[in-house]
Amino acid sequence: MNDQLALARLVKDRLRQRLAGDARVLGVGLARRADGFAIRVLVADLGAAVELALPPELDGFVVEVNPVGEIRSS
Repeated sequence: MNDQLALARLVKDRLRQRLAGDARVLGVGLARRADGFAIRVLVADLGAAVELALPPELDGFVVEVNPVGEIRSS
């Protein structure tokens, strides 16, 4: 599991660098799944998710795109 987590972190970091500066992307992280880990990309809305055209899988890890709405300070 530790090897899989380390690899998931590397893949996440590469995707984060690729998406850096894209205003549609609010965050990139990891999500635990029953079969290991997934790369989770947080976007403002579904339109952004479609525009990004991310692959469903990256280096063996599922890519989940989650629309979370606009993030504002309170």
